[in-house]
Amino acid sequence: MSKKYNTLRPEELWVYRIADALSNDVHASIQLLSERDFEQMGNQVGRSADSVPNNLSEGCGCSEREFRRYVRIARKSCQELVGQLSRLHVRTRLATFRKLKSRAQRLLFCINKLERAVTKSIESDLDDSAEEEE
Repeated sequence: MSKKYNTLRPEELWVYRIADALSNDVHASIQLLSERDFEQMGNQVGRSADSVPNNLSEGCGCSEREFRRYVRIARKSCQELVGQLSRLHVRTRLATFRKLKSRAQRLLFCINKLERAVTKSIESDLDDSAEEEE
């Protein structure tokens, strides 16, 4: 993956588009919560869901190393989101949250894949630089 991320727009990243759609669906679904559940968990779930595409977007326009740092932050937010959606499903028994959790788990897999690709690209660039110095 030799694409440099300093010219990348978020919409060009398929993982960003998936994260953005999930975030929108999470926000629509937390409106189904009771006032009590919304106050206890809804706001935090919404922030976690927003954090994933926000960090991916913020990483665009950066160097590969910086982009990888933002991808890692997005991954951590996605991990948090998976846990929160799991708790919401257990507490509310709404199938909506089980389905959203499944989507968040798939997104997490995609983010991990992206992180590995960026890391591989960084390592490849380092190897190329070392060869040029020799």
